Amino acid sequence: NHGRIRFEGTIQEMRQTIQVEQMHTICVSGVAVDELRRLEAIPAVLSFDLTSVAGGRWEVRLGASRDSDVVPHVIRRLVTLGGEIWSSSPHELSLEELFHIAIDGDNAASPAETEVVLP
Repeated sequence: NHGRIRFEGTIQEMRQTIQVEQMHTICVSGVAVDELRRLEAIPAVLSFDLTSVAGGRWEVRLGASRDSDVVPHVIRRLVTLGGEIWSSSPHELSLEELFHIAIDGDNAASPAETEVVLP
């Protein structure tokens, strides 16, 4: 085997290495779409996506720095604006996603060149 090890450690250690932002999805209703779009301007928000879902609800998917407290801040703002929070859930990379990033990541190595080692 002429492969090389790109990442080594527990799944949690690999997530911390690969997933540089925390991703979070919030389902909310009762807030105007223009108010929802303003959340993107919060300085700690690194990525933002807004999707309309059934029942007049919106799915807000945002990314923030790993140790940021932006999620509680966003939820407080939504409630202050009269919003109803239906769900709030973090998104961690699955083992499959970790594997694909290790294989196809920024350096796009072929499977023969990459080996992912779990303890």
